[in-house]
Amino acid sequence: MQSSSLFISSFLILVLINYQFVYCEDTKPVSPQFQQSKEAARGYNNRGLLYMEKNLYDLAIEDYNKAVEYHPRYAEAYNNRGYAFIKKGEYQNALNDVISAIKIDKGYADAYANRCFTYINMGELVKAELDCNKSISLDKQLYKAYLFRGIIHKAKCDKKNAKDDFNAVIKDSPDKLLVIQAEALLK
Repeated sequence: MQSSSLFISSFLILVLINYQFVYCEDTKPVSPQFQQSKEAARGYNNRGLLYMEKNLYDLAIEDYNKAVEYHPRYAEAYNNRGYAFIKKGEYQNALNDVISAIKIDKGYADAYANRCFTYINMGELVKAELDCNKSISLDKQLYKAYLFRGIIHKAKCDKKNAKDDFNAVIKDSPDKLLVIQAEALLK
């Protein structure tokens, strides 16, 4: 009799712990509407990426707009929209978006790399270099950050560091386009 009441007590404690884990305020259950919004945002973001591959930047931006409308804290959509603005030469819009992405996710290496490239295009090399360094510190295999930093070093007539960054891209990057760009800049 005592062992069965101990079993029931243990069972109730486990149920209570499980209930608190699943429903305590720190781990609120996700509503179905929020989950659907996140999925819709992901879908628009993915279609935006397809438009980017076809150089259809305005269509990509429209989809990224919808993605952040559905999920306002979607750092990747802000970053991708920022990159689309970079491709269009709209650097202030790009800067606003990559800053939004970084505010949402302070560890987002690609957003720092895109902000770096935006700053390069705006002629703000000191800010650009800081962002490249941050990007590389977050992701040592994000080779576009090395390429961008190499561009900064080359613009500052720092041939040795430019060469080191371009060679890092050439040696280690699996992205053939980045390798071609680094080889061209190395000359």
